[in-house]
This record gives sequence, structure tokens and C-alpha cells, in this order.
Amino acid sequence: EDMIADFDRRIHALESQIAEVIRQAQHTARDYSLMVSVPGVSKVSALSLLAHLPELGQRSPKSIAALAGLAPFDNKSGKLSRRSQIQGGRSRVRRALYMAALTAIRTCDRFKAFYTDL
Repeated sequence: EDMIADFDRRIHALESQIAEVIRQAQHTARDYSLMVSVPGVSKVSALSLLAHLPELGQRSPKSIAALAGLAPFDNKSGKLSRRSQIQGGRSRVRRALYMAALTAIRTCDRFKAFYTDL
């Protein structure tokens, strides 16, 4: 029980430090608030995106998609031409977005309808 209480105190202290860092950086606070307002995006997902994709809001959507490894690229070499692939990029960003998408599909009818139409 003492160990659990100690972990709870440490978690609370870390959460307080994170909240303070977000409050101090005005653009980060704005981005964080916007992210958590999207259905499916948890506090953890938003913090992960802010930490691993600091270029958010400073680059074009296409550039961000490429950084995250979500933009398809042509797989061509000479006369050989294969289907476009999605690979590379920042795996932690993709994981955070994947988890947010799963949650959004379960909890938001609009996202669920879009997903079932795919």
C-alpha cells in the first residue's frame, strides 16, 4: 500500500509539472486545448503529439503527414512501379493517432460512420 501511495504521489507531481509547462507556453496551451476537444483524443495522446511532433501548427498539413509517416509515397524504380506505400516517419506519433482513432470510432457516431464507409 505504501508503494501504491508513493506512485500516486509521483504521478500527481508529474501531472502538475506537465500542466505547468503547458500553461507557461501559450501556443502549447492553445494546441493542447484544441486537441483534447476532438473526440477520441485523450490527454495522454495530446501530450504525446505535442512532445513528438513539435512542428504542429508551423508546417503544412502535407508536411506534418509526411513527418508522421502517414503520407503515401510512390514506390517506383526505373520501369518497375508498385503501389504507393505508407511507411517511415515517427512511430510514436502514428501510435498516438491510432489510439485516438480507435477511441473516436467507438465513442463518436460521426467517426464511426466514416470508418464503416471506408
